Amino acid sequence: MKGLFIKDLLIIKGRKQIFLVVGLLVVVYAMMGMGAFAMQFMSLMGTTIAISTASFDSMDNGSAFLFALPFTRRQYVTEKYLFSVGGGVVGMLIGTIIVIISQLTGAAAAESVLPYVGAGIIVNVVMVSVMLPLDIKFGSERSRTAMFAFVAAILIIAYLIAKLVPITVLERIGGFLISRSVAELGLGLAVFAIVLLAISLLVSFHIIEKKEY
Repeated sequence: MKGLFIKDLLIIKGRKQIFLVVGLLVVVYAMMGMGAFAMQFMSLMGTTIAISTASFDSMDNGSAFLFALPFTRRQYVTEKYLFSVGGGVVGMLIGTIIVIISQLTGAAAAESVLPYVGAGIIVNVVMVSVMLPLDIKFGSERSRTAMFAFVAAILIIAYLIAKLVPITVLERIGGFLISRSVAELGLGLAVFAIVLLAISLLVSFHIIEKKEY
């Protein structure tokens, strides 16, 4: 699996210009006082770029050669999840450092960054859980269409729930959530993200083992 990590790092190294542009944007956002957005933006870009390495693997029928090497398909998928989540975490840490420096130098107002770090990592995990199975199943081009369809389906389900579920039930759910502390809500979201990630990993295992290259 070490070789897979090195391969993906070399792929990203060839796209270092993107990191320079993103880094400059994050600095500008941080200096404008948009610390939370800057951190989340950096995290999302780190996740997106890490996930995109799966598309590079499949270019020019590269997957057929790649899977002839001495590693299992499950090891490949596991590495992709670790690399993608790690990319988001590294992006979040870099964004956090930039925001803290901007606060220390007086370029932006001081505020706590810890809640944004936790929320950003949860968003990162959910994003990986949704995007990687689609990318593995459909490839880089069709996965975008599948992603739009997935988001549309969620919006339709949310609309139907709002229309069909009695307003009293929704009010009780809203009241219950409002009555929870930030720590309880954060813990609940973290558990949800971990469970979703585990389910996503199992789904990706199934997809990769059935796929022919």
